[in-house]
Amino acid sequence: MIAELVIVENEGDHKKAMDLIDRLSSSGRAEDRGRLRAQSLLVSDWEAKAFPADAQDAAESLKFWIEQSNLTSSEIHKIFGGRSHMSEVLTRKRALSKSMMVAAHKRLGVPLDVLFDLLEDEPGLAAGAPMETVKHAVGS
Repeated sequence: MIAELVIVENEGDHKKAMDLIDRLSSSGRAEDRGRLRAQSLLVSDWEAKAFPADAQDAAESLKFWIEQSNLTSSEIHKIFGGRSHMSEVLTRKRALSKSMMVAAHKRLGVPLDVLFDLLEDEPGLAAGAPMETVKHAVGS
């Protein structure tokens, strides 16, 4: 089988690829499922390169996890050592400590890679430390 895909290298290609994804997703043909998956991967790869996540996204992601939790305000504040500490972390005025990171990961279920960008510099946990080092340090 020969399948046509759109290689995404610019905005125009992106629009064509999204149109193809729309057509493939509404198709009932079994052979279109593979094309849909492949085209989605090409689009996703280009979008990740064209619109890289910035550091602010980590704080926004943490806010999302907090909003989605079933914890009370008091329980959430305890994770960060108090209301003011939580506010300072979310506005990037205070770095996330190791204990805050552990608590947010365990109590809120926040993925470590989201928290890593907010982490304060600690030996072995400084920015650029391998994720395996961080996972080991927080006991995950």
